[in-house]
Amino acid sequence: MEWVLNHDHAIERFFEEISWIPRETEHEEEISDYVMAFARERGLSCRRDAWWNVVVEKPASDGYEKAGPLILQAHMDMVCAKTPDSSHNFRTDPIELVLEGNVLRAKDTSLGADDGFGVAYMLAILDDKTLKHPALECVFTTQEEHKSMVGAELFDVSGLRGRRMIGLDGDGETVTYVASACSDQVRAKKRLEFVSASGTALCFEISKVTGSVIRGVTHQECANAVKMAARMLEGVIHAGYPFHLCQMKGGVGENRSPESCRVEMMCGTGDGEVIKAILAQEFGKMRTEFMGGEFGGELEFMQVKAPENMITEGITRDIVHFVYLLPNNLFQGDVKTGELVSVNTMGMAEVSGDTFQVVMSARSLTSSPEQEFVRHMQVLCQAFGFANDTSPRYRSWEYDQDSALRRLANQVYVENCGQGLREVTCPGGLEPSWFYVKIPGLDVIMLGPVHDNMHTVDEYMDMGSFHRVYGYLLKIMERMRD
Repeated sequence: MEWVLNHDHAIERFFEEISWIPRETEHEEEISDYVMAFARERGLSCRRDAWWNVVVEKPASDGYEKAGPLILQAHMDMVCAKTPDSSHNFRTDPIELVLEGNVLRAKDTSLGADDGFGVAYMLAILDDKTLKHPALECVFTTQEEHKSMVGAELFDVSGLRGRRMIGLDGDGETVTYVASACSDQVRAKKRLEFVSASGTALCFEISKVTGSVIRGVTHQECANAVKMAARMLEGVIHAGYPFHLCQMKGGVGENRSPESCRVEMMCGTGDGEVIKAILAQEFGKMRTEFMGGEFGGELEFMQVKAPENMITEGITRDIVHFVYLLPNNLFQGDVKTGELVSVNTMGMAEVSGDTFQVVMSARSLTSSPEQEFVRHMQVLCQAFGFANDTSPRYRSWEYDQDSALRRLANQVYVENCGQGLREVTCPGGLEPSWFYVKIPGLDVIMLGPVHDNMHTVDEYMDMGSFHRVYGYLLKIMERMRD
């Protein structure tokens, strides 16, 4: 492939270079090797742990020797999403960048700006000998997109001297995260019973579903193909047509809204066309309801062979009712601020062997709404005969009323772009939470350019914002003389 970005700008050069390196979550060896080689080539102190986390240190600039060290942090891994017809192999193939005007995307895959921009920022800062800054401890973490942000969770902070930290995984240019949520993984399972298959086989697949991952989503099923399938099947039940599920599968990760879902079922002989019409009608309703008419998605009916067995009608109803009633996306919101308080992402659902399982990621700004969701799920599971269990994913980063770092960043933003930073509490988990709970008195903010649709093939980054935020970051560091 030819270079797409302007390599006269260090941040563009490094962003494109790392886009050529496989960095799927849990497979960060190559990108970790790249960062270690980068540091050694420049004579910078570096170290790596057993989880492939890398720390690169850069001495203070002249005149900044007495200033307290600054921790910069970003994660090297990315969520690997691709279109259904893409042959891209994330373990071997580079991300193919597509620049359209000022917007950067990837061809048929996620872009990896989450968190490639942060990695590119740190590499550019480490590479530039002309910058003014205190001593830097650049922490490149792994497995951020894993259940509990494994890299940050297991990272040994004892070697860090800094007590102020800028996380480079934000996404709003004039927005700074000032706190983040706690999260649990919630699993629900139901043992299946089968009978010999009879009737007419019917199969449909929902694919290429678009929509926000979390923020701004108010419709319970929006951007979640599994929830959409359940609503469609609920419409069939409501119309009085019996059927038996054989397969229902959607989603690839607990913290991602499923973009596709495949359902295989058996219906009564002669009912196939009527049921298909009901399913199509329900799908059509959602196309007009969700996201102000901007919703995208496809519904396809396919011919399949009838299986030997099918799930009993009673358990089929339990599964459909259960998924239909599952809270998804918004669970609680703040009426005054409009911010989300508690969110649940219904990430994966599958019939596997003799079990149907749903895996979810619950996130909350404080512990009580999170506990309320867990209790909600316990009641729902009991009602439909599901077993359930819960395990923690990450803990919260609490708001600091008197953050000197936040005041400094806000001052720089006012002077350079005419407005202060808007403070936001992230409804999801952020890696600084693990550093916050392990380093007493840590002062943290997060920065990032405008980029959106993370974790999806629609991910993009505004290149103008990419450059501006880097400029703000350099000015903030330049002010850190003490």
